[in-house]
Amino acid sequence: MNTIPLDHYNMVSSGELELSKLGELAGKYSSKPMSDREIDRLDDGDFGLILIASDGSRSRHFPLNKKSEVLMSKAASVLNADRIPEKARNILHSRLRAAARRFVPGMNKQASADANLSSNIYALTPRDELKLRSETMEKTAGGHFAINESINGGDLKRFPIDNREQVTRKLRRFEVSHRNMHIKYAFEYARNIAERAETLGVEIPEDSAVNLYKTAALSRYARRNINSRLELAPEAAHSAYIGLMLKTASSSTEQLAVALDATDRQYAMDSWYGVHYPDAASSVLDFRKQAEAWDVSGTEVDKDEFMDLLNNDEEAFNELLDPETVEELKKDPEAILSSLPVPHRQKVLEMLTERSS
Repeated sequence: MNTIPLDHYNMVSSGELELSKLGELAGKYSSKPMSDREIDRLDDGDFGLILIASDGSRSRHFPLNKKSEVLMSKAASVLNADRIPEKARNILHSRLRAAARRFVPGMNKQASADANLSSNIYALTPRDELKLRSETMEKTAGGHFAINESINGGDLKRFPIDNREQVTRKLRRFEVSHRNMHIKYAFEYARNIAERAETLGVEIPEDSAVNLYKTAALSRYARRNINSRLELAPEAAHSAYIGLMLKTASSSTEQLAVALDATDRQYAMDSWYGVHYPDAASSVLDFRKQAEAWDVSGTEVDKDEFMDLLNNDEEAFNELLDPETVEELKKDPEAILSSLPVPHRQKVLEMLTERSS
């Protein structure tokens, strides 16, 4: 049971901490990690969760004795929520809320007495133990893994994909966790899952995140997304971001995404993700679903792009075409666009080209 990574210390022991962005949080927000001896000295009340197994053994998880441990325990509880039994999660969340009120600035310092005194003990059911045992066996069995190499180049066998069931489960997991993985692992995971799925005949949905990372198509907004960082970046970082913008024309999409991720972390620019610009993966990869496209005079026209142009620049269409034709375009864009006189059709294609450049 202790081999299942539930909190950040379990993840260190299992080698999974560096697989996720939680590893970055550890260096940014956490003070020096506690030693085993320091952890042993903590009272039971200093933990968010104590699990009792059917053989009477107990394990303590999610230390909450200071601010840094509360932050890391909260992050780990979100990342590993699917591994924690539901009733145990409810206990943990109550304890985390009380600890946050005590230690995290900006929150009410006075935790409620009921929250502080609530029990942190959960007795595992036979079904809980079976699930945890199966996860333990998964980590050591088989010869095919989604992750085979650590960031530093050493062996790292994680996420077995030996059979169809394992591949299907890992596909589902990647859909919800790829943004929380270290970006280098996300690319490796996607490649290995896709290869194994093909071997075992497991169908991957066309719009799956696995396909997005495996294909690694460059976003048409990549250069703009990188450029948006210059407004907030320290002056020392400007040359790095300008260099990355230049590389959009030459580097592979994966190399560009990994380099952008590393630069963001180096200059603490990742703290603005989702506020002023997308994270590194979303900035560089094309996360759009497979678009419906038509061939018009040898030019591929993206339906979504065309309708966006038509709806946002209808005045330009009215100047080029009569209002009745514009209305017909809205109802049946592919047929009407293809039937326009050549000069008018070419002008619309030029408008699309100018808009996307």
